[in-house]
Amino acid sequence: MLGCTLEIMEARLKQFQWRQKYLRLADWYDEFSSRSFMQATVPEA
Repeated sequence: MLGCTLEIMEARLKQFQWRQKYLRLADWYDEFSSRSFMQATVPEA
């Protein structure tokens, strides 16, 4: 659920710059979002 929430925040709430404040979370999200099950569900732009 956290991964999906962060994905939505990046796509729709660009003014909320969470990556700069939460570096470890950003690292975790980058690794998590590269997994095949997350890549398979990325919405088309």
